[in-house]
This record gives sequence, structure tokens and C-alpha cells, in this order.
Amino acid sequence: MPTLKANTLTRVDVSELGGVTIDGGPATAALSFLSDGSTSEWDTSQPLTAKACPDRIEVSWEVSGVTVSAAIDLVAAQYCTLDDVRAYRETAYQLADATAEAVEGARAKATEVIERECHRFFVPVLREAIVERTNCSAARYPVVMDGYPHDLRRVASCGYVDGGEAVASLSSDETLDVSAMEFHRPARAVLELGCAHAPSEVRDAVVALAAWYLMPNAGPDNAISESVDSGVLRYVVGGVSGAATSLPAVNAAIGRYGAREWFVR
Repeated sequence: MPTLKANTLTRVDVSELGGVTIDGGPATAALSFLSDGSTSEWDTSQPLTAKACPDRIEVSWEVSGVTVSAAIDLVAAQYCTLDDVRAYRETAYQLADATAEAVEGARAKATEVIERECHRFFVPVLREAIVERTNCSAARYPVVMDGYPHDLRRVASCGYVDGGEAVASLSSDETLDVSAMEFHRPARAVLELGCAHAPSEVRDAVVALAAWYLMPNAGPDNAISESVDSGVLRYVVGGVSGAATSLPAVNAAIGRYGAREWFVR
């Protein structure tokens, strides 16, 4: 059951939406939907309902008279279920009794790390982007807020920052056709982006990394090597020597499916 906390972004799939709660249990919360720009009030005693999928929902509520907020990243499905993580290497890892909160946290961290290292989303999501026609070129790379300009699927809406509708469409899976836009007049676009189908190797990588996060660290903290009788044992450590994570199989999946940004926006 996902619980929203202030100043967080929580990935939620449609099957989990009815179980979303807010930390502190406020009676009501204000909702803002990126998909159509609409707003509404949520009676938190009732299940939260969606208007579209994917979507990004901003949730605001009051704590001691002060307004705080969190965001929901609504997707059709997560990369894996909580039980997939619990069952990973069942005999060796013994995660059957891991709490839902702990597994949700590990899955969220694994998802964030793999998407960040790959510079792409492997499920469709909704994100805001800034786009501007600065010269005669018709194709422009959008500046995606909290995301990556890859695997563009659809322009949900587009409007000039100073008001008025703008027209932009897909030119490729990385660029927008801005030939109908006015010069030097930036616009804010809502884009659907991400892969239609996540590769099974990426799904397996999320499961493996999430399960690894739940395991206690058996080696010395912050160590990259250790002296043993036969010599020196070197660890694969995320962030050291170019390794994205401490799991070679996960690093291999990232290397295989990661997008490289060679262009200049």
C-alpha cells in the first residue's frame, strides 16, 4: 500500500492506486492532473481514482496549517511485483518475510537507479518539457523535466509559456517537429515517453537489485577490496571504476539497454 510523504515522487501502478494513503492521514487533499491540467479534491476516506494512464498527479495537503505536496507517477504496471523480489534466490536471500514497505522502498530505489543509469524509462510515463524554435530547423530536442529525451511516444498538449496554444508533434523518438511554432517563443509541452515493452533483462535487473538492497552488507562498509589468504579480493562497487551498481549482471543490462546522449540541445 503506497504511502505518500511530503516532497517525494512515488511510482504507482493502476492496480495499486486504490490503496494509496497519505502520511499523517489528512481528511482531504488537492489533486492536479498533468494529463489534462484539471484539478479536484480527494476525500481520502475514498480510494484515489485516475483520469488517464500514464499520468503525473500532484497531491497537496495541509500539515499544521502549512501546505505540503507529493507527486504520483502513475504507470500501467511496475517492472516487477513485491512477491517477485521476495522470491528472488529464495534460499540464499530469505526475503519471504520482508515487509511490504521495505520491499516497495527497495523496488523504488532499484527502479530509479536503473532508469537514471540508462537515461530512459522502460515503461510509458508522462513528463513536462520545454521546447522552443530558435532557428529555421524544424526538429528540436525537448528539455524534459525530471526525465530523459528518449523514446518519445506522444505530445499530450503544448502551450506557449506566455499563453496561447502551440503546435508541436513528433519528429522522431527523440525530437519534436516545431515548424508550426513561433520563433523564440518557448512552450511547455506534456509528453508521453518511454518504451512500450520493458525488456525481460531489465525487469530481471530491477528484481535482482531490489533484492540486493534488502540484504545486509556482508563485507566491510565502503570497502572496494579485502585481503584474503590467496591475495586480494576486489569488490564490484557501484560508482567506482565506472560500475553503475554493485551487481555485474545489472551493470550488463544497463550497458546493453542504456541510451547515450551524444547530441547537444
